[in-house]
Amino acid sequence: MRDGLERLWQTAAAHWDLQSILAYHEHTSDRLTEPCVELPADVPLNVHGLYSRSEVLAAIGRSTPQTPFRTREGVLHMPKLKADFFFVTLNKTEARFSPSTQYRDYAISRTLFHWETQSMQSPNTPTVQRYLNHRTNGDNIFLLVRETSETDAGMTAPFRFLGAADYVQHESSQPVGITWRLRAPMPEDLLRESVAAVG
Repeated sequence: MRDGLERLWQTAAAHWDLQSILAYHEHTSDRLTEPCVELPADVPLNVHGLYSRSEVLAAIGRSTPQTPFRTREGVLHMPKLKADFFFVTLNKTEARFSPSTQYRDYAISRTLFHWETQSMQSPNTPTVQRYLNHRTNGDNIFLLVRETSETDAGMTAPFRFLGAADYVQHESSQPVGITWRLRAPMPEDLLRESVAAVG
């Protein structure tokens, strides 16, 4: 397969066709992405890009082919990057999420997002304190959001990387509801999906 692709790429007509297609889509995409300035330059995650969990883990250096890392947890703390990555599924089905993990996560607007901690967390726990004081501590919170766990074709759905978010306010306990302000407004279609998921 690799040999075939290399021969195809060396064919002038195919080379020109592929470049034309890529150039066309670069300027007509309905969703532009941009580098995330809060991450080091060698972390290849673009704001509003679509990524599988495995791609994110590889991009942030948490997983490699030699030492793969598997996680189903909603939050991944990366001390070396001084960051927490929140993996959020809006429409939680009973088949994949137990009643105790069906958190109320939803967009309030294109720049505000409501997210809930794990059910046993309170505002005073060290983890929640890390979230609430992230800016004071020089840490970043990054949101990755998808509508459902699976696509219509039965494949694992990718996450949309919404970039960095800042603490606005919190409420309640066990779980703690936190409102985040996105530094880059989320795409309109994701806002609609969030509203639909909440009902």
